[in-house]
Amino acid sequence: MIACLAHAVAAAGAGDKRFGELIERQVLLLLQQPQQQQQQQQQQFSSWGLSLLAKAGVSLQLRGKAFWGLLQQQAAARAAHMPLETLCCLLSFVSKGAPAAAVSEGFFRAAAARLRLDLLSLSPVSLAAAIVSFERVGWRDTRLLQHSSKLLLLRPPAPLSLHATCCCFAALVGLSFRDFQVYRHLAKEIYSRIHKINQQQAAAVLHALLLLHHQQRIVKQQQQQQQQQQQQLLQQHEEEEEDEDEKEELQQQQQQQQQQQEGQGRATQQETGLALQKQQQQLQQQVQQVQRLQQLQQEEGAVWEFDSLLLGLLDLLQREQQQLTAASVHRLQLVGLYLLLQRPLFYKGLSPSTVSFLGRAAAVSWPATTAAAAAGAAAAAAAGGCLSRSSLLHRSVSSALAAVRRQHISEAQLGPLSVDILLSPRACIEVWGPPHFYRNTLMLKAKSLFKINLMHAMGLRVAAVSFFEWRQLQNRQQQIAFVQALATQILNENPQQQQQQQQQQQQLLLQQQAQQQQLVQQQLVQQQQQTPQQLYSKTQSPAKHHALPSERSSSSNSSSSNSSSNSNSSSSSNSNSSSSSSSNSSAINPIS
Repeated sequence: MIACLAHAVAAAGAGDKRFGELIERQVLLLLQQPQQQQQQQQQQFSSWGLSLLAKAGVSLQLRGKAFWGLLQQQAAARAAHMPLETLCCLLSFVSKGAPAAAVSEGFFRAAAARLRLDLLSLSPVSLAAAIVSFERVGWRDTRLLQHSSKLLLLRPPAPLSLHATCCCFAALVGLSFRDFQVYRHLAKEIYSRIHKINQQQAAAVLHALLLLHHQQRIVKQQQQQQQQQQQQLLQQHEEEEEDEDEKEELQQQQQQQQQQQEGQGRATQQETGLALQKQQQQLQQQVQQVQRLQQLQQEEGAVWEFDSLLLGLLDLLQREQQQLTAASVHRLQLVGLYLLLQRPLFYKGLSPSTVSFLGRAAAVSWPATTAAAAAGAAAAAAAGGCLSRSSLLHRSVSSALAAVRRQHISEAQLGPLSVDILLSPRACIEVWGPPHFYRNTLMLKAKSLFKINLMHAMGLRVAAVSFFEWRQLQNRQQQIAFVQALATQILNENPQQQQQQQQQQQQLLLQQQAQQQQLVQQQLVQQQQQTPQQLYSKTQSPAKHHALPSERSSSSNSSSSNSSSNSNSSSSSNSNSSSSSSSNSSAINPIS
């Protein structure tokens, strides 16, 4: 009765906050009974009753952890024998209404196991709803996705509505599913009914196409890396074999050679041959790198198999540009930025009207449009969900940076991207809380990888702090030391190069000082080796007329007599000067 009443009131839209709290308290009283009355609990709420309660909780916006936790606990106990349609309804309502921290891993694990067993008896609509539900909570089951993709390929997607097809396409991309045949299959169906698609669906599929293109680039890069590693291993084996053969040949030749000179000459010839082979290998590697770059450029300019769908969605949104929502504008900004940075040739090939449309979308001031989203995030943080844990992690990292006196900006807006911590115009730190990872995995979500790739393309140096690493730091001092090392590593692109440059500068200074000391020592040695006559010729100023000794003595006497008439002290000094002049004249006489 309570489930039917809650569903009826929620469907009629007559419920308010007090009514929702009343329903929540009553349900908790019934579900929080002792274990002895567990059978009575299952009789009171059937599987369909649980789904009605979950639907009412979504409509009445019930956010209590206890309510959703007990509801999922009951559903997990019955997942093995619950009707499949009811199970899919429960998955959908729990993924919509339950807070991220209240999601039960036991319920979703049991639901995934049941769907894997009875997937063939599931309708395409329920299958699409289940995939979308798993994507909302970040639950990635690889085997379930593989079976679901095969089922979608075998069955025609005609029974699926356009909304379900678009949501299923976006959900598979959001779960980083790498079977591209399913995307081709669903994209054809979306393109055939593109005239019926609305604005929200078009924006969602457009954003999913960006993520899909990024995933294909990642797959190609991984394949190229594997090929490079295999080639390097083969080259290493070949080089090792050649070295062994050459060593054996050298040993044989050394034994057969009678003269050491001939053996040394041959050895030097072989060494030069090895050096030439290494140079040829390096040239081949450089040529291969150039060819790979050319291939990447050709791939960027080549026609992508989903370009027709992408252009059709852009034209549709351009026709409805007067009615675009904030979410659609944000996705258009991401589209323009991604095409400009990652597919420049394709961006240049767009029509002028499309380019101007993307430019007008990029010119929208974003902080005003994100006020509602920021308010929603604040409300979620106050509710104590998974976002609150991420924000607490963000605050902890920010406070550690402040303790190290690192200037930074939190939640900085760079175009359509929101940077967690901006240290400089070219360096930032991303804080990866639990919402950035798929549940029970260390795998980043497709959106997080896309954001990091876009930031790298913008020329930013990005470092990440995940909650896995942060939990391992035992105290505050370790956190501060970790953040300080991370900040110095980001701000200094190559600290080793800077150290080498500093060492080189110090060596140059030491060399200059040593050269100066050598010059001074050389000058001293030269002065010591010179004769007294050479020293006198350097110090004596040149004169055209040399006075005779008698004239010099008479002039000195006259000057001394004149100075003696003035004062006694001056006469003594003049007498000293006359004596010095007479000594100089005696030294000059032999030379003259």
